[in-house]
Amino acid sequence: MRRRVVLPVIVLGVLVLAAMWLRTPQRASDLGAGSRPVPPLSNPVPGNPVAPGMEAPAPAVPSQTGEKRPTDNLLEAVRRFQSRVEARTAALVASTSKLKPEEMLAQLIRILDQPSSGSAGGIADARIDRVVAAGLLCQVAERQPSLKQAIVALIRSRLPGEADPLVRDQLLGNVGGFPLRADAVIFRGAQGEARVVEIFVPGSIGPGEAWVGSLTTSAVADPSILDLVRGFAADKTNRSRAAAIQTLLSIPPEAGASIVADLYAADASIRTVALQPMLDRPRPEYLTAFASALRDGSETLLIGPMARALESSPVPPEGAGAALRSSYEKLPEGQDTPRFALVRAAASVYRSGHDADALRCLGAGMESPLPKLREEAARSAALYPDPGLSPLLHSRLPAARSDYERELISYALGKCDPSYNGPSLQREIDGLQSKLREQGTLEGRERLRIQAEIDLKERALEDLRDRR
Repeated sequence: MRRRVVLPVIVLGVLVLAAMWLRTPQRASDLGAGSRPVPPLSNPVPGNPVAPGMEAPAPAVPSQTGEKRPTDNLLEAVRRFQSRVEARTAALVASTSKLKPEEMLAQLIRILDQPSSGSAGGIADARIDRVVAAGLLCQVAERQPSLKQAIVALIRSRLPGEADPLVRDQLLGNVGGFPLRADAVIFRGAQGEARVVEIFVPGSIGPGEAWVGSLTTSAVADPSILDLVRGFAADKTNRSRAAAIQTLLSIPPEAGASIVADLYAADASIRTVALQPMLDRPRPEYLTAFASALRDGSETLLIGPMARALESSPVPPEGAGAALRSSYEKLPEGQDTPRFALVRAAASVYRSGHDADALRCLGAGMESPLPKLREEAARSAALYPDPGLSPLLHSRLPAARSDYERELISYALGKCDPSYNGPSLQREIDGLQSKLREQGTLEGRERLRIQAEIDLKERALEDLRDRR
């Protein structure tokens, strides 16, 4: 039975980004204002309340009892900022939409050539105009496809030298096919004081915005563009690193999958951001990256989702068993939750290719001091039965520490070894249920008798489980 990646993985990604860049921020989009974007791209440098590229935050928000809560100020701030961005966007669209595409492109370039200036209260209007102008390059490409190559060349030439991380992020968004949206965060200082900081974050394409993705195909066909995006994504000091990672995850996988997989395998700091999009778009390269991350050690909350991806793969990557075993052995004592996913994946990987390391991982689960983990290992053997598991199960049957554990091992043995005929309530239940399905013409009284017998055995199985 496949299990979906649970919410804590997504939550962990947001928290890690917050800890890295914003210390302890809270986004207005998380409180219901605006669209729900992925984590912020351009963020304050840790320990620096006003980082290069970010405007000075608004005055401190009082937090004493009886005064306005910081979240109230945050919602108000983001609404004001969104209104400003919408107004600047509408004005720029109105002033350029009636121009010919070539003239519109020239006007946008003139805006982009202007320096980004700051203001004491947040992101200045001139800076908003530059971000909007960068995004509208896609609209020009949609209106006049013959200009796409010229615009791609413009992006290629501007990306390396663009000093404003917000503009750089939107240029990357043009490659990835996503717009930047206005948002805000609460930035908490060393003394706990709260300040509202205006930011831009990646958002979804809205109604009537199909033009946002008009440059992606042409841009990803340019090896120089991909090299630039790869460089930004690999540079931990680059303010546009998260935007580059988002771009690689957004472009067609045949263009970006191998780059993402290499980064994921080599750099633990991007895993919380990249994991869910990689799970949503499974690729062989991603499975290899998951195996590498598991083998080298990874964050505890990420182990389960990566193990489940290997479990569900019909053709696990080479070394998957060794990766599962290594991850199991490296887990600190007391951090046992991921072990359940690891032993289940080990059973699946073993059945796919008789991987000896996968067998050892499953065996470690069966020998665990944790009763529930031993039971999960036995269930996994029954879920992914293989004759090669029979020796392990035969060796563990006499060592079972409860009647319920013995029942699970016996059931798994019956599925792995057709010659085994030891007692198993679950096997008897399966046989009775099969009889009901296959003999649909049974008389009502006979059907009731079989169902009553099933109910009786299921209650006996529950009693075994409750007494363990």
